[in-house]
Amino acid sequence: MPGEADGASVEEGIAETLGLKLGDALVFDVGGIRHSARITSLRKVDWGSMRANFFIMFPVAQLPDVPATYMAAYRAPPNGL
Repeated sequence: MPGEADGASVEEGIAETLGLKLGDALVFDVGGIRHSARITSLRKVDWGSMRANFFIMFPVAQLPDVPATYMAAYRAPPNGL
């Protein structure tokens, strides 16, 4: 996906469910802006890990006019700060 302007990474389980494969084109409506992406990679996600993850990912640089939401995580030491 790096260096591919229209690349998207799709979680392999949803790709199988939807019959998607490498090279397929997807179109999303994100914030009222239509965006096309081509599947350039499939990835396995451990949904039980409790880490933030997504079914489909593509670089934020592809969406310059769409408001962004950022996520962060922090693990406090066992004894507190």
